[in-house]
Amino acid sequence: MTHSHYDYVICGAGIIGLTIALRLAKNGVKSILIIEKEDHIGAHASGRNSGILHSGIYYTQDSLKSQFCIAGSQLMKEFCAQKNIPILNCGKVIVCQNEAELETLHTLYDRSQLNGTLANLISKAQLSELEPLTTTYKEAIHTPTTSVVNPKEILQALVEEIEAYGITLQFSTSYLGRIDEKTIRTSAGPVKFEFFINSAGSFSDRIGHEFGVGKDYRLLPFKGLYKKWIGAGAASVKAHVYPVPDIRNPFLGIHVTKSISGAVYFGPTAIPSLGPENYDSFAKFDMEAVQILYRNFQLFMTNPKYRSVAKTEPLRYIPYSYFLESRKLIPTLKSEELIPCDKVGIRPQLVNIRTKELVMDFVIERTDNSLHLLNAISPAFTCSMAIADSIVQSL
Repeated sequence: MTHSHYDYVICGAGIIGLTIALRLAKNGVKSILIIEKEDHIGAHASGRNSGILHSGIYYTQDSLKSQFCIAGSQLMKEFCAQKNIPILNCGKVIVCQNEAELETLHTLYDRSQLNGTLANLISKAQLSELEPLTTTYKEAIHTPTTSVVNPKEILQALVEEIEAYGITLQFSTSYLGRIDEKTIRTSAGPVKFEFFINSAGSFSDRIGHEFGVGKDYRLLPFKGLYKKWIGAGAASVKAHVYPVPDIRNPFLGIHVTKSISGAVYFGPTAIPSLGPENYDSFAKFDMEAVQILYRNFQLFMTNPKYRSVAKTEPLRYIPYSYFLESRKLIPTLKSEELIPCDKVGIRPQLVNIRTKELVMDFVIERTDNSLHLLNAISPAFTCSMAIADSIVQSL
């Protein structure tokens, strides 16, 4: 450490931590430290996500996700333009399979009108013109503002700007505990602060508890597996293709995503994981894994909405099951066209252990001299710059 006392200490150098630091610096704050336990940027959710800049169609009008999504997407697009970062403005279609899903599709369209999201309800014939390889039941939704970027290019550009402002970014530095009201213990020694910001992703709940916030919340990890589409049809896909989700839960289901490189993927899953950083096929079975299993079991027994996820998602470990789910979006898809890939992420999903409910929205809690982001899941990447603006304005 260059010195051990800062005006602001930010825990976690993901997209949220970096954007908050940059906004603070642009507001004239000189003394800022970001601590990051990994030795490089983008090791976890911020660097492993799909890079999709969402339109905001899924979220209820009174939610923080709705509040930040449209503004965040626009700010991110402006940042890309300033930094000459490639962005693919490909749009997205949401398709349905039956009458029940059509009803949900209309619910999403109604939300888009309340949220101010640019969305068009289109016919099956219009969808065929727009995206001929997919199909729908009667109608679909088209959101032309949905885009995609390479998330690691965004992170790297933020790091470069942060360094230009003189912000201290300390890698390989873990948060180890709270010493007193204005001091934390890290693997590089104690650090004093005037204000502490917790943007630690999968570990934000544990840090929040040490500051006395979020005691009813725990994070449960869910693994997102992808498969790459190597069929000839992949090259003709113009837009992201999404199914109608179960809007009772925060997961969007397996969908078709175009990457900035031109590759096309199916995914992700939302399979319960035994660890917050269990990217490999198998995790060590330790006390943390036991606690995660217990919380999953509690949800399974008490929450019918979660039970539907727990019954169906593990089946997607089976290649043929994954293929059948994917073929709902692209009926001409062949099983041999889906191949495993190293694209995998972990979603740290917040659970209210008192109500036994998955938390749908972002959760931001604070004390007199600390602020904690406890559910910074999708679309947090899209929303990050708008979240940062709002947080800094509130400090």
